[in-house]
Amino acid sequence: MRISTARFQTVSISNVLEQQAKLTKLQQQLSTGRRILTPADDPAGAAQALQLAARIGNLERLQQNATLAGNQLGQEEVALEQVSNLIQRVRDLTLDAKNDSKAAADRNLIAAELRERFNELLQIANAQDGNGEYLFAGAASREAPFHVVTGREVAYTGDQTIRYVQVGPTRQLPVNHTGFDVFMRIPEGSGSFVARSTAKNQGSALIENAHLVAGATYSGSEYRLRFEENTAGELVYLVERDGELIVPAPPATDPDAAPVFVAGERIEFDGVSLIIRGEPVVGDSIEVAPAGHQSLFQTLDELITVLEQAEDTASNRAHMHNVLSNVLDNLDSARENILRVRAEVGSRLHAIDAETEGNADTLLALQTTRSKLEDLDYASAISDFSLQLVGLQAAQKTYLQVQGLSLFNLL
Repeated sequence: MRISTARFQTVSISNVLEQQAKLTKLQQQLSTGRRILTPADDPAGAAQALQLAARIGNLERLQQNATLAGNQLGQEEVALEQVSNLIQRVRDLTLDAKNDSKAAADRNLIAAELRERFNELLQIANAQDGNGEYLFAGAASREAPFHVVTGREVAYTGDQTIRYVQVGPTRQLPVNHTGFDVFMRIPEGSGSFVARSTAKNQGSALIENAHLVAGATYSGSEYRLRFEENTAGELVYLVERDGELIVPAPPATDPDAAPVFVAGERIEFDGVSLIIRGEPVVGDSIEVAPAGHQSLFQTLDELITVLEQAEDTASNRAHMHNVLSNVLDNLDSARENILRVRAEVGSRLHAIDAETEGNADTLLALQTTRSKLEDLDYASAISDFSLQLVGLQAAQKTYLQVQGLSLFNLL
């Protein structure tokens, strides 16, 4: 077979270039550590690798979300712990103020510290995270949610939006509690009703152990227990429900038909049970009303106000004791509310940990699969590189040797 010089040149150069191209590709694979450099190298593998890369990217974003959510809830937990400690301190001060051995000057000193605790509470309620956003403002997190209107009246100007963050492929978690839920909407007293003496009372009636009798439910009505005198000169009590007399039972309306008041003796009506000690006088009254909601700021304001009362009289002391009893109930209710919120925060943090762990396991599996598709087998690649280099050198040497052949060399 006869091969022209031109044909020989073309074939030889093509072989050399082909060997160089293969060697260059192997060099690129070795330098990048990747088997698939272009989709043409492995179309099916490249498509699968792209899908895996997208899933890995989504999981990495979810992990970032989980970290941010954990940080947010962690900062909220720190603030809630501070509130818990503050409530305990206020409760201790309230019990101290309730001690009969305390003089008005002592209670004024307690009130002075309580004013500091009030300001501290306001500061905690307006706490910010690392990004300068307010923890308890809902979605309006760029503005402070709590403001003093007048005196110690505090208004909540945030919203009640709960923000959710995607932390898993199919799971969203709330990452905040609003200030309204934490500080403002706290059930009063026992949660059913509240018994109060009025500031106008002239006697020294003390309310104790106000509760519902076993199996009873509160009617939702408003009651007024008032003290009158019968014709025998005895102190009696009458009870009105929403303005209608129920004790003594209708149709009796005269004080002579009313029960005689005995200090320390239990009084019951419509499932409500309470004990009144001390010495009430004619015209004094006790009000029983459905429990509503009261902010923690209101509770502290009520406490400070009653401790600052000017006149240290028997009636004022009795009124103060009744207010302090209600304050203690409200503080206990506030503490229970904070414990509830902290339990929710703890549950969410646990859920984030579980999702993060699951995401990490899935991420590792996907990365391993992607690595098997894309990553280079260095031992095999180095062996191929050595063989390809030998092939290139042989092709180049053959081309040079054959190119030097000529009939003129034989003449």
